Amino acid sequence: MTKYSWNLKNNVQLLVYVTIFVFLAFLGSSRSEFTLPLIGKIAGFILLTFAPGLLILYTLGIDPFEKGHHLLYSTGLSMVFLVFLALFLNTFYPLIGVSSPLNVENVLINFVLLLAVLLLLSFFRTKNEREVSRSRIFRTCFKSSWLALFPLASIIGAYFVNFYAINTIMLVLLSVLAIIPLLVCIKGVSQHLYPVAVLAASLSLQLHKNLITNYVIGADIQTTFYFASLVNSLQAWSPTLGGDSPLIMLSVVPSFYSLLLDISLDWAFKILNSFLYALTPLCVFYIFRDSIGEKAGFYASLFFAFQHGFIVYGTPAKQPIAELFMALILLATFDRGLEGFKKALLCVLFSFAMVNSHYGVPFIFFLSLTTAYIIFRTLNKSTQTVILSLNYIVFFFILFLSWFIITAEGEIFSRFVKVWQIILNEAWLVISAQEIVHRSGRTIVSEIPQYVMYQINMAIYLALTAFMIIGVLHTLWMVLRRQQKITELDALAFSFMFPFFASLFVTGHFGFDRMYVLSSVVLSGYMFTGYITLTGALKYTRSRISWKRASDIFLAALLSTFLLFNSGVAYQLAGAPIESAISLNPKSNTLAYSDAEVVGAKWLTGNTKESSRIFCDYYSCNLFKRFYDPKSYDPYIGGGETKVFSLKVKVKLSELINVLREGDLVYIRSKALVQETKDNPRYLRMQEKAQIEFLTSRIYDNRDVSIYIR
Repeated sequence: MTKYSWNLKNNVQLLVYVTIFVFLAFLGSSRSEFTLPLIGKIAGFILLTFAPGLLILYTLGIDPFEKGHHLLYSTGLSMVFLVFLALFLNTFYPLIGVSSPLNVENVLINFVLLLAVLLLLSFFRTKNEREVSRSRIFRTCFKSSWLALFPLASIIGAYFVNFYAINTIMLVLLSVLAIIPLLVCIKGVSQHLYPVAVLAASLSLQLHKNLITNYVIGADIQTTFYFASLVNSLQAWSPTLGGDSPLIMLSVVPSFYSLLLDISLDWAFKILNSFLYALTPLCVFYIFRDSIGEKAGFYASLFFAFQHGFIVYGTPAKQPIAELFMALILLATFDRGLEGFKKALLCVLFSFAMVNSHYGVPFIFFLSLTTAYIIFRTLNKSTQTVILSLNYIVFFFILFLSWFIITAEGEIFSRFVKVWQIILNEAWLVISAQEIVHRSGRTIVSEIPQYVMYQINMAIYLALTAFMIIGVLHTLWMVLRRQQKITELDALAFSFMFPFFASLFVTGHFGFDRMYVLSSVVLSGYMFTGYITLTGALKYTRSRISWKRASDIFLAALLSTFLLFNSGVAYQLAGAPIESAISLNPKSNTLAYSDAEVVGAKWLTGNTKESSRIFCDYYSCNLFKRFYDPKSYDPYIGGGETKVFSLKVKVKLSELINVLREGDLVYIRSKALVQETKDNPRYLRMQEKAQIEFLTSRIYDNRDVSIYIR
């Protein structure tokens, strides 16, 4: 019987050609109606997200399908490709008199032309191609196909929550996802399926939250959305727009998806950023797999994906995307199959993408790199390093400093100066025992409600964090005793422990919760090491096998419970639903906004005099960030007359009669209203609404929003 085989390179090139043809055919046939069929949107998403990176890898002589993590490189390189495309369009086209370089025609033509160049380069690449058995590919796809049911269930569950307020599918989905660690423990999932299982779980967790409502979810993402929508409307990018505009990954790349796929900018953010952030746990798996083993890498990735910060925070924006590129830098660094030049090139490209994703993460990464370099060179003087080299550290410092000097002018320096002032002030408050710093680790622990569910949740967090710290400290002890050599990953783990511990007391407005997730990219793998170290010290010598089995089951069960609590399932089943779990409790008062709430806000902004001010409930303040330049209104940033005020936070209701001026407006969401007495500033009592109505006149009302004018 003839054994069929195929040439991966030629088939990928053919796939790219077919995808381009399908996308352009649908785009051309539907341009007059300004709608793109679903299959055209899917083809376009695949084309934008994978094709450039695949061809860049082939041009570099790297087979994208030789190893699973090469596909992660392809996605990261595709994003880098789009960033450089944005820079090219905004640099070249204005020179020839084009004032709107980011219109759909320019973007599409240049994208296809540059893709054609990559196809040509990859076609003439003279590298021996690898023949892969077609039957093996089909067999692997068939065995892992059942894992695709998780993201599909996430999409269907979000549909039922959005349109029918039914969360049954979501509860079942999250409960089944929680079983995955136990399946691994009893060997119910084959090792070669670990990467697919991680991706399926992380993607499901991202989609189950971000497909709720038709708009981006969260606070900071509203500001990012404002600048991306500004770029979208101007059809041009300029760092002089201020704010988040220098971050091309957030201000321009989602706009490309919106233009070319004919979808709203909100959905471009929700789909693209959710997919990108879902790749971070997979990067974590591959980073730790070679150093600590398949199962340990798998547990590390689940520990990262099951965290509260990964599951229920808003639509991934600046820090989450920067975390992905930081993980890709580490993945390329520890990839033993990459040659020196290719490894260095990938690190450089991903570094540029990380700098274009966030202000703070590159700075923390630079400080950690510098600390790790000192530690590594002190304890291991002979080993050649990649990113822990003076050349790379100097390069990275020049890269992020020069980029923000060019794009953000003096703003980035004022931010860093302000951050250091905040840190020094917070340090003084801690040393002088005047107060506990807001959003520090001490604050989060001290503010846990006296409710048994919250206390159990915190106990699980503390246990897993203790395992992680023990793992790092045990590794350090082994290195100091010269029982093992220090690795680059170990040095980075030691260095990330400094900001991790510092955020227990001071934050610099970064917050312990954000530092915890960021540090977990490097530290999560040591959780399993610490657990093994601890259980190894407690094991019974006469029943070593049974003890090891019991300890494995305990860790898997702990991770399963970790997900059930952080996703809100445990609280929902206990009859105490939490606000952050919007996919389970869609009526909660959060930073997720319904169609009626956004329509009401649009109506208000379109019928407001320039001199008028807006007073609203706590969460609605963040909604208005998508409509106004934050510098001109945001009470947390300043820089001009404040436009939006938060009731009960910035303005006491007892003082409202003296604060309201003629023409001022009050915007109140129905979700913010409660019957019972509540001192929580995130809510307004019905009695307080009556007080507002007495001072104002209602001019707008829909099922979710009421607007009043003085």
